[in-house]
Amino acid sequence: MPCSHPAVQLWSLAYLRSPSPWAPRIGSAGPRLNRQVLDKRRRALRHAVSVPVVTQLVTVEDFPVRRRTIGILESPATVIIRSRIDSQVLEQHVTDGEIVKKRRSAVHADDREIKATIARDEATIAKDQAAFTQAEAALRRTQELISKNVAPQQQLEQATAAYKAAQQTVERYA
Repeated sequence: MPCSHPAVQLWSLAYLRSPSPWAPRIGSAGPRLNRQVLDKRRRALRHAVSVPVVTQLVTVEDFPVRRRTIGILESPATVIIRSRIDSQVLEQHVTDGEIVKKRRSAVHADDREIKATIARDEATIAKDQAAFTQAEAALRRTQELISKNVAPQQQLEQATAAYKAAQQTVERYA
């Protein structure tokens, strides 16, 4: 089986068919090749593996520098998110490392406890306003009775004190 490489084929044809007197002869001594060496080279070339060569134009580019190390990476621009109220987080709308835009909701907290607290406080305000209205009415009634000399002065003083206490309580919410 002949060798597939064109340069080897040309050399082997020139070697075997050369009529010139200086061409190498089979079996001659000296620096010339003998038949055994030639056969070994032919066998080696028959079993040689061809290597594909790919070419590409050269371009000038920056070489990226990559470093591997062990450690902790910390961003210079970090924000700690804290809640002003105690509550459980129901939904988290962002992930770690995500860039968050202004006015975007990051988490959704459970607000049932907060709504219950607001309702309780509104009920307390309504109760205190009702107590103020009642103390105001009692003070007017006592003043009328005092003007008719029917009620003692002590009752007027108690009604006035109750009115002022209720007034301070209501003004605290304003």
